[in-house]
Amino acid sequence: MAEASSVLPVQIVSNAYGKSRVRLVRVFKKADRHEMIDMTFEIQLQGDFDEAYLSSSNRTVLPTDTMKNTVYAIAKTYVDDQPELLGMRLARHFVSTVAPVKAANISVVQHSWHRLIVKGEPHAHAFSREGSGSKRTAQIRLCKQSGWTVHGGIEDLLLLKTTMSGFEDYIRDPYTTLKETKDRILGTNMKAVWKYQNPEAIEYASVFPAIRDALIEAFAGPAHSGVYSPSVQFTLYQMASRVLQRVPQVAEVSLRMPNLHCNLVSLAPFGMDNPNEVFVPIDEPHGTIQATLTRTKGTALASRL
Repeated sequence: MAEASSVLPVQIVSNAYGKSRVRLVRVFKKADRHEMIDMTFEIQLQGDFDEAYLSSSNRTVLPTDTMKNTVYAIAKTYVDDQPELLGMRLARHFVSTVAPVKAANISVVQHSWHRLIVKGEPHAHAFSREGSGSKRTAQIRLCKQSGWTVHGGIEDLLLLKTTMSGFEDYIRDPYTTLKETKDRILGTNMKAVWKYQNPEAIEYASVFPAIRDALIEAFAGPAHSGVYSPSVQFTLYQMASRVLQRVPQVAEVSLRMPNLHCNLVSLAPFGMDNPNEVFVPIDEPHGTIQATLTRTKGTALASRL
């Protein structure tokens, strides 16, 4: 009887490689002030790289150190300060100049810095960054066969309102202990991702603030009256819908909203009332609500920017 082969027949199903955590600070020097951006890049290339896995040859491999250097060269060559535009320039460079590459995937995280105000005046070249802060994100994919796919986003956007939120009339079973309320704190650490349509024709510098404003306005409501939230689900739908109503450049919106609870503290043992004024924040466990919205087919909007 023939002895079975010890070599298992296998094949490469998919592969990609690239450079992660490429940090960039770019200063734009103007006559009266400096502007700056702070970004982190991840590059992943896909293509005809099987040879590098199956043999000792690196003939099809662009060094990841070269990818890092390309980020800095592109940042110096162009004056783009939008993460989508920088990511698109990088993707176009790798797909058009590196023969084995069939697709380039670029992820960008922009860290927020704010110009310092000194004695009521904006400082010419000094900035501050408090804590981790919210982050602007972009995911860019350029494929030789299918073209561009570009997503924008926001991560770690902490939102909270101290009233105008409740939760009632939900399913109860033997394990339900939660009490209904018409007045609670609503807080979340939101992650938003949206898909752009016609990404090469977008003015990202104006579109991104419009999206962010739409999300915040739908969450908070008018400045003096607010808007009532009967659930995180309802508020999420209103927020994503507002983006799709206002910004025609966006085709799809996905939101992930953890429900960060603030529990009312009982002050009765101390003979004190607590009319929704003293709370303890609870980080975990927490509810997580998420959904993806798109327009009904055939719906077209004119720009409101």
